[in-house]
Amino acid sequence: MNPPGNPDTAPPSDTLTAGNTPEAAAAAMRAAMEQVPFGRWLGLTFSGFDGDRVLLRFRMRDEFVGNPTRNALHGGIIAAVLDTVGGLAAFRGILARDPAVAEGNPASPWLSTIDLRTDYLRPGTGDEFTASAFPLRVGSRLVVVRMELHGASGDLVAVGTGTYAVP
Repeated sequence: MNPPGNPDTAPPSDTLTAGNTPEAAAAAMRAAMEQVPFGRWLGLTFSGFDGDRVLLRFRMRDEFVGNPTRNALHGGIIAAVLDTVGGLAAFRGILARDPAVAEGNPASPWLSTIDLRTDYLRPGTGDEFTASAFPLRVGSRLVVVRMELHGASGDLVAVGTGTYAVP
């Protein structure tokens, strides 16, 4: 829960939806993902919300291997997935503040990543991965997001923090 009266923090998790409905927020997330060819190439699938978290899933592919000995994800794939889920969480935070943003163009606004930190905690091995992110702060010019990547067994593979510029 955010401190009362602080307009620059994200609202409570039960209001983090476009038009105050989870269905509208999910539609906005799917529409945004459809318009990004790189996300489609990664095979990212929007899998829903968990409280104020945006959840994405993807499967391991041969093209994603960075360590063939361990059959582990390449660090660039990990960073790209965290950046993508972070951008969606930032978008969701903006939608929570102003649901009208999604009206007429559900894939707007396009946010720019201005800072991305990734901490690699263990090799990303396995067949499926889940990425999650939630806004730490939603301001009028910047959104700060916390991201995580988990393997199929639930092991925490990497964490990240991203800062996104609001257009």
